[in-house]
Amino acid sequence: ASTTSSPPPVLQYELCSALRDHQRRRIGVARGDRGHDRRVDDPQAPPYERLLAAGFNSSSAKLAEGIHPDMVTILVEARKRIGLDVQIVPESGGLRNLTMQRLLVKRGNSWTLNSNHRTGRAVDLVVYESGLAMFNDLGGLRQIAAAMMQVAGELEVDLGWGGNWKKKVDMYHFELPRDHIALADRPKKPEFEEEQPVVVAYGR
Repeated sequence: ASTTSSPPPVLQYELCSALRDHQRRRIGVARGDRGHDRRVDDPQAPPYERLLAAGFNSSSAKLAEGIHPDMVTILVEARKRIGLDVQIVPESGGLRNLTMQRLLVKRGNSWTLNSNHRTGRAVDLVVYESGLAMFNDLGGLRQIAAAMMQVAGELEVDLGWGGNWKKKVDMYHFELPRDHIALADRPKKPEFEEEQPVVVAYGR
């Protein structure tokens, strides 16, 4: 006879509930259904905390420090819609100082010292598998781009993607335009007002 004992009924219920909740979250992320994702982004929180809460690793979260808040918002929301482990490219994918930019130009990894990475308006993303950056996963990069551009469109942000460049393609690269107006500084749209029925008064 087996000596294995079953968990108490209460524990069984908790385990089943936890499993169902985990499955719902996985389905929600795969479908892009934010209703199943309980993580709520706080735009007022530091970028490091926002990315950690969205599932980015600590290295990516550190690289996000100094990134424009609107880019962080797009990153956080886009990651929720992708069933992939998306991270910022190690070392150079976030904010860069002049020394790093010069080194990247010297290596041929960048083409200008006047990069949007210098001002926090750009970020480079890559898919991870088993803790490794999959730089050759072009399909994954396209999925990232689709989600990033979709979120940017919903926010009315003119986001640029290096995959659309004609001369030198950079599929990892996303950037805000230099004339970007921060979402927080934009005038608020008037709330929808329900139209009142028109009353026609007929003369006698």
